[in-house]
Amino acid sequence: MTSLSVEDIDDTSVDGRSVNVPYIRVEARTLARDALRRLPERLIRGRKVLPLALKGEPGHGSLVVAMRDPRDLATLDEVRFAAGIPIQPVLASESEIDEAIEMLFGNRFQAASQTPSDG
Repeated sequence: MTSLSVEDIDDTSVDGRSVNVPYIRVEARTLARDALRRLPERLIRGRKVLPLALKGEPGHGSLVVAMRDPRDLATLDEVRFAAGIPIQPVLASESEIDEAIEMLFGNRFQAASQTPSDG
């Protein structure tokens, strides 16, 4: 399991709205593989969420997920359903999430959706 450097920042804002969730700086090299395996790549890319770590005891734990807007209930529900365990959202910048996704998965998703041209 990976230790996370999470700061509690009460006045962090998302689109001008104040949120009361931890803020985290995302770095792809510090992500826990067991957490990443909880969500499919298409969901991570499509919803721009990043599973960071599993917390707690197996069977009673939660998945820490970085997201740009932790008030997005539709995304929280979709992630919770896909993971099969409770979600603990943390706030992260969209650019850091995008960079981490690119480092983790590269262009595999885009390349797979393109058809080769007849050269």
